[in-house]
Amino acid sequence: MCDEGRAFAARPAEAGGAVPEDHHPGVFHGFPALVQYLEAAARALSGAADAIASRLSGRKNSGDHGGLAG
Repeated sequence: MCDEGRAFAARPAEAGGAVPEDHHPGVFHGFPALVQYLEAAARALSGAADAIASRLSGRKNSGDHGGLAG
């Protein structure tokens, strides 16, 4: 599964897209669900949140009437 995921991430990168990739050797599929038990899960989720936030900067993030940007 790891090899397939890395190959999947490589395709948009080869076309010039920005693709974050994070590899966690030694853990099992679905490990982020155990964030309260595994430090690796906490790191993985934090990294995913950072990757999402970096792509969404400057966009609406709250409120019904215009909200806040950034």
